[in-house]
Amino acid sequence: MLSPQERLVGAKLQRYIRDELYWVLHAPRQVGKTTFLQTWMREINNDGDAVACYVSVERCQGFIEVNDAMPLIVEAIRKWAERCGVPVPDYPQTDAGSLLNEVLSR
Repeated sequence: MLSPQERLVGAKLQRYIRDELYWVLHAPRQVGKTTFLQTWMREINNDGDAVACYVSVERCQGFIEVNDAMPLIVEAIRKWAERCGVPVPDYPQTDAGSLLNEVLSR
């Protein structure tokens, strides 16, 4: 098993930031997804070129309606950003379906 640091070597993950790409990390339980993401997050934040945060949305699993879950996700992002010293703008007045995109864009 590779350490999280060794997994980052050669992965060329900076292209995702540089090219503003979205991606999904999908794997079974207990293979190191969280550890990998948190290690990459620390590397990004140490470089100073971008700000990365790790936000779990597991608490939203039980919600069926986006209107119920999205404010919780946005609040989790806001709290993480504040801990990282990132200025947090006021929440936009928009529908729940667009809220996440609007917050991340700001």
